[in-house]
Formats: sequence, C-alpha cells, structure tokens
Amino acid sequence: MKTSLSTKSLLVIASLAAVVGAATAFQSNSDQQKNLNTKVATQKMQKVVVSAKRMSAEEKLSFDLQNSAMQTVVISAKRLTTEQKNAMDAQERAEQNTSAKSASARNSIKG
Repeated sequence: MKTSLSTKSLLVIASLAAVVGAATAFQSNSDQQKNLNTKVATQKMQKVVVSAKRMSAEEKLSFDLQNSAMQTVVISAKRLTTEQKNAMDAQERAEQNTSAKSASARNSIKG
C-alpha cells in the first residue's frame, strides 16, 4: 500500500493528538485524586466513646439468655455549630492537660 507524505504526516499528527489526550486525561485524574487525598488528610477523625460496666460471667450468661431476639441499635447525631465545636475542642484539650498532669504526677511519685 502506497501512502503519500501528507497521509503519513496526518497519521503521525493524529497519533500524537491521541497520546497527548490520553496523558492529559490521566494527569487531570491524578490531580483530582491528590486534591481528594489532601481534603481527607485535613479532616479530623471523629472520636466515639462507648462506656459500660464490666459484667460478671453470670450476668453475661443471663443477658445472653434473655435477649435471644434480634436487636436494633440506633445511632443518631446532629451537625454541631462552630461555637459548639470550639467548646468541645476546648473541653477535650482541658481533659488531655488534666490527664497528662496526673500521669506526670504518678511518674514523679514512682520515681
């Protein structure tokens, strides 16, 4: 099959356009992924505290025997305002400072 110079150049240009288009598509997807990773990294993890008293072996057995039916757990939450978030953060920092001070006091008593 004989091809002219213009046909060859047209095929080369079309091939280059396809390669550049594919590279651009992958690049923009990569940038979006980086932005998503950055957003996820900047968000703080939510903390859930579940507390309950320790059950004895007899209490565990009686609890298991009483509650053999299907149970449903409902977890509900509401969006906090900025003021509520700041208040909770301040309270958490105060609790962390208190626990750190008590830990250092225990260590100084032992040492």
